[in-house]
Amino acid sequence: MKQALDTADEAAFVLHTGDLVETEEVEDEWVDLFEKSEEHWLQQPLAVAAGNHDDNVLNHGDMPVYGKFNEHINVPVTNDHISGGSYYSFDYNKVHVVVANTNDNREYGALGEQQLAWMEEDIRKARENGAEWIVLAYHKPLFSKSYHSLGDKDVQAVREDFMRLIDDLDVDLALQGHDHVLSRTKPLTFTEENDFNAEVEQTEVVLGDDNVEYYKNPEGTVFVLPNTAGTKAYADYYGRSLDFIHEARSGLEWLDQQQVDYYNNLFAFGGQPQKDSVFADSYSNNRDSAVQSFAVYTVDGNRLEVEMYQVYGELLEGEERVVEKIHEFGIIKD
Repeated sequence: MKQALDTADEAAFVLHTGDLVETEEVEDEWVDLFEKSEEHWLQQPLAVAAGNHDDNVLNHGDMPVYGKFNEHINVPVTNDHISGGSYYSFDYNKVHVVVANTNDNREYGALGEQQLAWMEEDIRKARENGAEWIVLAYHKPLFSKSYHSLGDKDVQAVREDFMRLIDDLDVDLALQGHDHVLSRTKPLTFTEENDFNAEVEQTEVVLGDDNVEYYKNPEGTVFVLPNTAGTKAYADYYGRSLDFIHEARSGLEWLDQQQVDYYNNLFAFGGQPQKDSVFADSYSNNRDSAVQSFAVYTVDGNRLEVEMYQVYGELLEGEERVVEKIHEFGIIKD
């Protein structure tokens, strides 16, 4: 976080897309997080989306403990509804940020009907009140380069409704978590013609005076997942062979090669954060990564720019931490 804040240079606030801790019920994890981050992260205004681990109990099968996230993170609670976190929105300099809760409804899917209805009304009101940009943040991804995006049943249950809503509301940017990989889609619009409910919008790309490529007046939404600030890394599933995908994860057997190719074409950038041999013959999550990532989002009038960074250097071996920009793009509106 220190590297991210130094790079961002006077960031207005920090937005986290979930999984602050491994197990929400273990108080020591919250204490450790806050004590270690007191000098940097806790000095910033925080906007946090609840992750599934922020809803985890210690022993599998125990009754859920619904309130721990909101006991530790001071964010609003909309509709008096707490379910492993809460959903809410706020405005900052003509940007309307909607923070969704994908722990919302275990029986129906990642997002309940009440939350989806609130989101629609909230964003429409924000537009009426002069919001020029709509940014949506949530934990469980619709689009990423690893397995959760297409393998989680609760996400698949709401994919069509959620994607249709995002498209109808002209969301500019969707910030995601859950899968510990890097990914960024092209501008996507809703369709009923495929299993992903998405197609690439053919948008004009212009080169800004800052030498950054900008999508000009896109109607579609760009979905970003800037990996992780922790030590757990995932493999880029959809960049591997179809046999690898089928063997690696139950629930992905429905994919054929044509679908994988189509899905990969939705992305403009992405892959696994580690390039060493740890995933060469394995699909297991690696929990010993020395590579972390973050993104910096800058809004300046009719321009929104996204810069994605990786931080390298093994502290346990005395290596210096080095920050490298690995990708950037922007959106510009007339």
